[in-house]
Amino acid sequence: MKDFSSQILAGAWAPVDGAIMLVQSRRLWPYAAFPVVLGVFWSGLTLVELFAVPDAEGWFWTALHWLMKASVAAAIVGVQILIALCAPLLDWLSEQTEEELGTLPQGPPFWRELLSARFWLNAVRALLEAIRLLGLKLVLGVVAGIFGFIPQAGEIIAYVVSGIATGIDFVDYPLARRNRRLREKLAWARANAPAIVSYGAVVLAFLSVPGLGGLMLAPAVIGGTRLTMNLGGEILENR
Repeated sequence: MKDFSSQILAGAWAPVDGAIMLVQSRRLWPYAAFPVVLGVFWSGLTLVELFAVPDAEGWFWTALHWLMKASVAAAIVGVQILIALCAPLLDWLSEQTEEELGTLPQGPPFWRELLSARFWLNAVRALLEAIRLLGLKLVLGVVAGIFGFIPQAGEIIAYVVSGIATGIDFVDYPLARRNRRLREKLAWARANAPAIVSYGAVVLAFLSVPGLGGLMLAPAVIGGTRLTMNLGGEILENR
């Protein structure tokens, strides 16, 4: 899939494609349970922020307003950290997606796999990889934050940079599963930049919807895995 417009469309459609696959494939439901619960909690936090105490005169209401804003913001950051810590479970969902697509052999049933040593070894690997990737995301986050202070054009650049970070984050699972180094992943992402940018931008848009965004967490993982498989390349060959 090398055509520019085809990659743009494929990336933009991938989150919706992931949601459709999740609805149709009951085998994925147990693996998506925790991301969905986490997403519901995240959506609840965004609703609280949306309906926080409005600005009012007087020091008490002003203080209460900013306290609630700060508390919700801290909680949302906490959820983001929790997502990074839950990388093993998100990686598990991605792996099951590959099994459904036929790119990996079918593993044991849900509970049997959960109790296997292989699951926990993969969990440690996914967690370490998430920590490595976190550094890149922090750098991109700082860049986006700086541009965010510039009206109009800067805000657009900040959104694109945030979208790139989001896209790389959610397509990382199948790449990390094949023991690819960060520089290899970034080279692959550059080669497929139109799809990665459009995918990340759409996922970020969904995640930003108050009360709904968190529910896209599991579909984003599934859609990102499907997109990675469709884009292909030597990087997906097992070592």
